[in-house]
Amino acid sequence: MEDPQFRTIGKQCPHNNYKVLGEDDELPEPPMPKFELGDIREKWIGVKAIEWNEGEKVHWQTWIDENCDNNWKCWIEEMEQSTNRNNDDV
Repeated sequence: MEDPQFRTIGKQCPHNNYKVLGEDDELPEPPMPKFELGDIREKWIGVKAIEWNEGEKVHWQTWIDENCDNNWKCWIEEMEQSTNRNNDDV
């Protein structure tokens, strides 16, 4: 049986403590892709999304393999700026 302390797959915990934006608050800018995707209609592509904790913040990346030739490129990368997270079940 797998030791729960060393899980290889786990679900993300709810983010109950995020700041609620008010009417006067500006929405944060979305992360910008590092490169333009070509036309992917009617085409198989690979997509990987990963995230990991770095202290109280969460770092995440989205990787793309445009031609399914195992040539992965980091498409989007972001560091969550919220420092008010519940990390108990990540």
